[in-house]
Amino acid sequence: MLPERRGIFKYGECDVVFSIKDGHARYGDKTVFENFNWTIHRGECWALHGPNGSGKSLLLSMVCADNPQGYANDITLFDRRRGTGESIWEIKDAIGYVCPEMQLYFKSNDSVREIIIQGMRNSLNRYRKSTTEENEVADEWMKILEIGHLADRKFSELSSGEQRLVMVARALAKQPELMVLDEPLHGLDREHKKRIMSIISELAKKNGASLIFVSHYLEEVPECVKFWKEIGDRAFQNNGSHRGHTEGKKIF
Repeated sequence: MLPERRGIFKYGECDVVFSIKDGHARYGDKTVFENFNWTIHRGECWALHGPNGSGKSLLLSMVCADNPQGYANDITLFDRRRGTGESIWEIKDAIGYVCPEMQLYFKSNDSVREIIIQGMRNSLNRYRKSTTEENEVADEWMKILEIGHLADRKFSELSSGEQRLVMVARALAKQPELMVLDEPLHGLDREHKKRIMSIISELAKKNGASLIFVSHYLEEVPECVKFWKEIGDRAFQNNGSHRGHTEGKKIF
């Protein structure tokens, strides 16, 4: 049983959670992807697939308003086109994001409990003193993920797998409108993988949240995922079919 969500969905009535039209991205002189189109409607759960170097992480950084190349693209987030005066902080507050780079570069001397609480708050009030209610909710999430024994430990003292669990808890504890999860299960044991997959599906069902999920392993894709998107294969992008399926159709 998940804790009750705090507050309301700011974008709860939106139709298009994310879209990119004729998308393109470059690293220096190298084109990473081009002519890329994708639309995610509210409540849809997608798996994003592609080989290493195909631009998955770069695309997700555009989704999360973390990459300036987003302004060079026709991107819509929560029914509003990027570059039309939208609040970057409000967008970030509606997204729960996990990626390997975030864990690698995350620096904090706060306790695990405080790190999870910070993820539950909006961006402009992230570092104030925690309340009793916030402590209780954080403790519930740590209990669900079986990391309660880490509550008072510092992030830098944890193993890689423990750090991954804390980052997942930080992203999911606010029960976001859009979950963007890039290899969130990497390095975890089987039981924790199953538990997190179940939690993701429950959040999608309970809150009508949308999901972008990246994994190289089909068995790690949560049950709630019904649609998929391929990136990095130009032939596939052109004809829209792969292994007998049609891109964007239900696959599970």
